[in-house]
Amino acid sequence: MRRLLELGQYTSITYSGRLDELGIAPSVGSKGDAYDNAMAEAWVATYKTELVDGGRFAGYEHVEHETLGWISFYNLERLHEELGDISPAEYEHLHREKGEDRAERPFGPPICKARVSVETNLSAT
Repeated sequence: MRRLLELGQYTSITYSGRLDELGIAPSVGSKGDAYDNAMAEAWVATYKTELVDGGRFAGYEHVEHETLGWISFYNLERLHEELGDISPAEYEHLHREKGEDRAERPFGPPICKARVSVETNLSAT
């Protein structure tokens, strides 16, 4: 039997063109590299390690409730070393507040001299 799909995966020309148009660096490298996939897999591994592994859940609703609580903690409270020891929500808030252009600072956390109360600023929006 013949395979219906080719084994290789290719990034579309339209997709690449749109990224160029918007000034966005693609997150894929050479053939077979997918950096987004690696980040997603690392996040899922963290989720499994911290919440799922060894956990006992009464049912689907319980898993869903615990997952939502964990995601809230992960985004609002947990400090991330790669973001300069701030939470993802605070990082995003600082990024939007500064109006940073991705081309100006493609990597690393936003530069901030004072911590911002994310909970206060998020509730105001």
